[in-house]
Amino acid sequence: MGIQSWITSCTDGFSQERQIGNFQFGKVYRGVFPSGKNVTVKVWEEENSLYNLLPGDNEVRLLEELELLSFFNRREKKEGIPYHRNLAKHIEHSHYLNSTHGLFIVAYDLDPIDTVQNLLGRGCISTHSLVNSDVFTWRMRIKVALGVASLLKFLHAEHPDLPYLIRNLAASHIMLDQEHEPVLFDFSMISGGILYDKRNILYEHANGCHGYVDPTCACRGAWSDKCDVFSYGVLLLQLVSKVGDLEEVGTGDKLTIFHWAWREYKSSQKSGSSKLNFSLVHPSLELDPLFNCDDGVKVTKLALQCVHKDPQKRPSMKQVHSYLEKLHVALSNTAIQDEGSKLGGGISNKQPDEASGSRHLQEDNNLKSFSYDELRMFTNDFSNENKIDDFQYGKIFHGTIQDKQVVVKMWQLDGIYWVVGHDNQLRLRDEIILLQHGHLICHPNLVKLIGYCREDKYIGIVYDLKAIDTLFNLILKDPQACDVYAYGTVLLNMLCKKVFNAKAWVAGDLCDNVVEQADQEYKAKLLSSYSEWSLEHQSFVSDTGYFSKDAIEVSKLALQCVECNHHDRPTMNQVVKRLMKLHVVHSHADELCINQEELELLRFFNLREEKEGIPYHRNLAKLRDYYENSKHGVFIMVYDLDPIDTVQNLLGKGCISTHFLVNSDFFTWRMRIKVALGVASLLKFLHAEHPDLPYLIRNLAASHIMLDQKEEPVLFDFSMISGGILYDKRNILYEHANGCHGYVDPTSACPGAWSDKCDVFSYGVLLLQLVSKIEDLQKVGAGDKQTIFDWAWGEYKSQKSGSSKLNFSLVHPSLESDPLFNCDDGVKVTKLALQCVHNDPRKRPSMKQVHSHLVKLHVALSNAAIQGEGSKLGGGVSNKHADEVSGRRHLQEDNNLKIFSYDELRMFSNDFSNENRIDNFQYGKMFHGTIQDKQVVVKIWQIDGIYWVSGCDNQLRLRDEIILLQHPQLICHPNLVKLIGYCRKDVGYSAKDKYIGIVYDLKAEDTLFNLILKDRLTWLQIIKIGIGFASLLAFLHTENSPLLPYAVRNISASHIILDQDFFPKLIDYGQFAGGILPDSRVERYMFMGCAGYQDVDRDCYTNYPQACDVYAYGTVLVNMLCKKVFNVAGDLYNNVVEWAEEEYKTKLLSSYSEWSLEHQSFVRDTGYYSGDAIEVSKLALQCVECNHLDRPTMDQVVKRLMKLHVVHTHAYELCINQVQDISDQKNQYV
Repeated sequence: MGIQSWITSCTDGFSQERQIGNFQFGKVYRGVFPSGKNVTVKVWEEENSLYNLLPGDNEVRLLEELELLSFFNRREKKEGIPYHRNLAKHIEHSHYLNSTHGLFIVAYDLDPIDTVQNLLGRGCISTHSLVNSDVFTWRMRIKVALGVASLLKFLHAEHPDLPYLIRNLAASHIMLDQEHEPVLFDFSMISGGILYDKRNILYEHANGCHGYVDPTCACRGAWSDKCDVFSYGVLLLQLVSKVGDLEEVGTGDKLTIFHWAWREYKSSQKSGSSKLNFSLVHPSLELDPLFNCDDGVKVTKLALQCVHKDPQKRPSMKQVHSYLEKLHVALSNTAIQDEGSKLGGGISNKQPDEASGSRHLQEDNNLKSFSYDELRMFTNDFSNENKIDDFQYGKIFHGTIQDKQVVVKMWQLDGIYWVVGHDNQLRLRDEIILLQHGHLICHPNLVKLIGYCREDKYIGIVYDLKAIDTLFNLILKDPQACDVYAYGTVLLNMLCKKVFNAKAWVAGDLCDNVVEQADQEYKAKLLSSYSEWSLEHQSFVSDTGYFSKDAIEVSKLALQCVECNHHDRPTMNQVVKRLMKLHVVHSHADELCINQEELELLRFFNLREEKEGIPYHRNLAKLRDYYENSKHGVFIMVYDLDPIDTVQNLLGKGCISTHFLVNSDFFTWRMRIKVALGVASLLKFLHAEHPDLPYLIRNLAASHIMLDQKEEPVLFDFSMISGGILYDKRNILYEHANGCHGYVDPTSACPGAWSDKCDVFSYGVLLLQLVSKIEDLQKVGAGDKQTIFDWAWGEYKSQKSGSSKLNFSLVHPSLESDPLFNCDDGVKVTKLALQCVHNDPRKRPSMKQVHSHLVKLHVALSNAAIQGEGSKLGGGVSNKHADEVSGRRHLQEDNNLKIFSYDELRMFSNDFSNENRIDNFQYGKMFHGTIQDKQVVVKIWQIDGIYWVSGCDNQLRLRDEIILLQHPQLICHPNLVKLIGYCRKDVGYSAKDKYIGIVYDLKAEDTLFNLILKDRLTWLQIIKIGIGFASLLAFLHTENSPLLPYAVRNISASHIILDQDFFPKLIDYGQFAGGILPDSRVERYMFMGCAGYQDVDRDCYTNYPQACDVYAYGTVLVNMLCKKVFNVAGDLYNNVVEWAEEEYKTKLLSSYSEWSLEHQSFVRDTGYYSGDAIEVSKLALQCVECNHLDRPTMDQVVKRLMKLHVVHTHAYELCINQVQDISDQKNQYV
């Protein structure tokens, strides 16, 4: 059977009964394969009344769709990158093309329910009833919105430079599968990525789907990702408003849905407050059990933003998806899970109480499902002896499960509170969702779940709780009676020992208002005595810890809590603050567990790591054990922490010395930044843990931070921590302590208004200490006592000029000599510290911003910059000279990277003999070498030469080269040398007493400079070298946000070495910049570039370093073509470029035709073609244009070289496959 035949048969000959719906260019059918597999079949139609299609249009669309889906399929199989679940997956070999008969068919691996368009149609606006009679529920609509947003976010991010654009997104192109997942199945107008770029193409016959097209973008043909956002906004408006026809909304007049939505927003909502609560959600959806009013407002606002007339004001799909994920319905553990029962092509009409049974319950591995008989057995048949109390909707019982005491709660329908049939089922569902939520599951004041029962109409839940009794019963047994409905009432219940009894209230026996009685009694006592009175029961007076002023304060607080006007009531934060000020709190803190916040906090993080797998923060001390003796006031905590020393002690050992500026401590620049990063990471974590009530350290100090053996900073004191799961102490001002001396924010701490900006201030003080090496926080400046933050701001303001303020740094001079120190880093860290200690808290950054700022420092971007030191130090600090201890510790210690002695390098290179010498490079010499019959290249840096070198420059070059060549993105590049090891030996303090070398795994032929001089290059070889080296530079110049592109900046023929196959390798990296290395190093080197290859525009080395590389590459190309080079040691062609330009112009004027610069000896070589010589000559001269804007990029250079005639005729000899591999590697790098 042919493909057409079996596809036709699986849809019953494309029968009307099998048709699901239409899409833009055809129809969609439900199919069944002979194996019983359900599929979706899409058929393109050449004749379409809406769209005037051109011949062959549908064939192109089908082929593009197959190419795209096949690409994602192959990528999943080869690279393991998952296929997006909201993207239709075509069945291989299930497509059919017949351009003769205009038949184009494709089958998808998709078992459909229906299209979203059809589901919207069945649930469209009804004026007769507001009851939602369809199963297209609020949860399902949000699930569709989330799924489509996830897919668009994925497609837009797949190729940032050329994103995939759907361009015809519509409800009719989205299918719901049996798991209620939205699946996009039509890509007829997709553009970008691996397909053609059609962003600027405006079609006459179709530009998107009718009603979904962005009028501001599509009319001009300027398609962008914001056009997809617009179409998505229209879909979102349909989902929430239940509008079926996109052009028949409003009051009968034809109006597009987005115009209607904006009109409703602008005209009908007159006040600002109503605009804040504006919602377009259909009233029938508001009756959905999972609907939340806030969600409706947020989704409406999001949809309006998506269809904004200004594309620049629309959000990205990443922002849309992030916004939807924060909806209440999405944050619920089960809200977007699969429905309990799968629906077929039709839509079920089951009632909510029948269909919503257990489908929303979270199936946790530790949550058990009990039968009703089991609950009877646990509670001794719900006996009165086991009964604890009634609750609002049922009864509570003591229970036992295998000698474990539990509490069983049963919902009931009979009672004084009216209950609708399915209300208790929803309450059970909500309770399980809440008590299983990550932020609530570990809270000590919430019950722990064991399991639940849902059997017919019997609904119950089991708690892991050894209960004494309810508070109501404990108060009632005193005996008194009252009601408990708010915290103030409960406080009165406990004070007066009176409670409200519902049964007695119905019978008319007990007083019906305890609050009213308490209020009247308090006022009567107040009037009779003209002094403050309290409401506590007289039996409390003899209790331990009783204090009359406490009783008066609690009585006043309780009555304020039950004020008639809710504006007069205190917040619970204020209640806690006032209770914490009671005399009994300070005199009986141990009995009240007031001083155990630290223990509670660390236990919480430990428990969360064990149960939920949320990692314990590495910069937070981990509790191992504790000991408490309240009688003697002893409380000891033991941490799992192997310490080196506190940061305070390390600062003291490396304090300011006026005698010498040599850094004599091991607390290096790298370690100081590592401490700053670690503490910033911890504070960012704690401040973000509970956004409404963040954890506040409040006593951050250098003495409270320990360095472990991995040199990680660990905070080990939390004596004043507040927020999160602990008490809120933000507004409490202690008399005895308010933070650590010298670290307290003077503007916030004094009035007691603590906030996260107080921690930022303390962190700023710590940062100033780290960079300035100031130990004593009140002995800075010119002898007078001055805080470190006042001193820092004073130093900054004393800078007179604007330029000096821009480069202002408080870094101690001894730290500036650190090999990893960078001037830009010093300026940035100083600026950040000053912002943190700003006198206006509102102008201070958040810890998230601080951390983000620090990770962008050069020292942090380097792979090895924040790794551990080579040797671990104990509590003491070594006093070795900086030059002696900084040798190997900053180099990346790779398992395969060896450390050689200088004598070994001499041995490898036959005592650096002239026979082994290859050539000079800019800062030294290169030699052939041998290690156990393995041929290598040894490179030695030297001080003497025409290029000026300062003392530590070559050490920095060695470090940068190792960091570069060990980087994962560079280590495998075929045009970069492979490292074996290095040597760094110091025999004195001067630059000449330092021996620095490196060993490469390379069987070298010679440098390009020598080969040109020796006239040993053929035409094929210079083309091979030109293409190979151009591909390397194109790779290095590739943008890799947030890092800058690399720039070599000292390219020359001597720095290109060829292996035995004449494949070019870059051999020197002495002026490399960008990427993972600092880019602003111009001030370090007095001479930029190499003599003979220097850019005529010297400013390019600072502002456009990649253009300098293009100029030097062009010079190398001219060298190879003309067989002329610049020799730094003699007068050999002092300016090859000038000579070439004059020669080219002379020949051009004399012959009036195109000329080339190649040496005449090349004409007889294999592969020579005059047209290629002309093209290469023109390219070389364009690369050395004076104006850098007139030069091509290295990408353009590679593309032009790849078009040469010789490339197609001699691809194998030129190793073109390797060049293609480099291009693939570049794309992966991007």
